[in-house]
Amino acid sequence: MSVRVPLAVASCDFRQSGARLRASLALSLDDQEQLFKSLTLQGVTGFVQLHTCNRLEWWVSAQDVDWATQMLHTAWRRRLTNGDDTVEPRIFRGASAAEHIFRVGIGLESLVQGEREIGGQVRRALQEAREATRSSPALNIVAGVAGRLAAKVRQGSSPTMNTPGMHTLVSEHLGRLLSVNDTVIVAGMGVIGRRCAETLQERGFHVRRFNRTIDELGQYEALDRMTEVLHEVSALVLCSASPDPLIRVGMLEPEGGLHVVDLASPAQVDSALATALGDNYHGLDGFTSSPGVTLEAADEMRYEHLVKGAVKDYLERLAHHRFRGLAQSNQAQLEQVLDADLPELLDRYSEGLGPKARRSLENDLRRLFRRQAWSIRESLVALDQEEEPPPFRLPYPEDEQC
Repeated sequence: MSVRVPLAVASCDFRQSGARLRASLALSLDDQEQLFKSLTLQGVTGFVQLHTCNRLEWWVSAQDVDWATQMLHTAWRRRLTNGDDTVEPRIFRGASAAEHIFRVGIGLESLVQGEREIGGQVRRALQEAREATRSSPALNIVAGVAGRLAAKVRQGSSPTMNTPGMHTLVSEHLGRLLSVNDTVIVAGMGVIGRRCAETLQERGFHVRRFNRTIDELGQYEALDRMTEVLHEVSALVLCSASPDPLIRVGMLEPEGGLHVVDLASPAQVDSALATALGDNYHGLDGFTSSPGVTLEAADEMRYEHLVKGAVKDYLERLAHHRFRGLAQSNQAQLEQVLDADLPELLDRYSEGLGPKARRSLENDLRRLFRRQAWSIRESLVALDQEEEPPPFRLPYPEDEQC
C-alpha cells in the first residue's frame, strides 16, 4: 500500500550528546505551545515532545514533511545558545518517522534495550499533546498503534521476567561500589524511582524512599527533609523531575564519600557541586558511555518483526482515516445537491411541467447523482487499494427506491 505519511521526527539521544545539552533543548509546556502556534502557520498540524533521561525528540505531523523538517531544524538551532555546544538532530520523515517512534516505544533505541519505562513515557507524551490540543489524526493513530505494539511485546514475554531498565544499570553500578546492607536513598517515586528502589533492595541494600508526596502506607519520607540524613547513607539516587537542581553546593560535603547517582534530565545536582564530587558523581553521561544492555538475538528479531507489523498497521489505519474523510466529504456534497441544489434548480427550470413529470425528472436526477457518488467512492477504494473498504452509507444505486 502506497500511503503518504505526514510525519517528521527530530531526534537527539544518548549516542549524540550529553544530558545537559539535551536538557537545554527541552521545551516547557508554554514553550511547546508557542512553538506549535508558530509551526501551525507553516502547515504543521500536530506537535509532540518526548523528553526522557536518554533522549529528546520532537514529533510533528504536516502535509509537507520536508518543509516541516526545515522549521524544526530552525527551532532546534534557536534552542542551542550555549556557545560552541551544538548537535544536529537525526531526522526521520514519512514511514521512517513512524517506524522510529515505534522502535523507541518498545525500547529498541534505548541504552537498555527492551526497557518498559519508555513505553509509558511515549504514551504520556502523546496524551499530553492531545490534552493540550496539539495532536492530530496522524499522531492519534500513532498513539493507538504504539499501544497495541507494546501490548504484543508484553504478551510475548514471560510474566515473571524481570525486564531491564536504567534501574538495572544503577543496581549493577552501586553493587560494584558499595557493600551489602549499606543504606541508599532513592529520591523521586515515579516509575523509574520505584524500580530503582525495588532492584536495589533485592540486591541487599537498605533503601530509604523519599518523595514530594507522602503515600498513605508511610513508605515514603518527605523530600524536604532528605538533606538532614544524607550523612547517614552511602549513596543517593536522584530520580525526581524538578526543573531546577534539587541538590546544591552546601547541602552536602563533597569529601564525605557519598556516591550521588543522578538519573534526571535536567540534572538534579548543581553543576558546581557535581564537579566538586568528582568520581563520586555518577550522572547520565557516565551510564551512557557504558556498553548498556542489549536484547538476546531471538528477542531482538521478534521486536523487529513486531515493529514492521506496526508500520503496516499504521499505514492501513491512516489510509482508512483518509478514505473516511474523503467519503464523508463526498456524502456531504451529495446531500447538499439532493436536499438544496436540486429542488432549487427544479423550481427554477421546470415551470410548465406537471407534478408527475417533475417527480419523474427529480427521481432520474437523484439516481444520476447517486450513481456518480458511488463511482467516486469506488475510485477512492481503488486509490487506497483497500481489499475491504470501510462501510459506506450510500446504497448501491440499483438497490435504492427513489
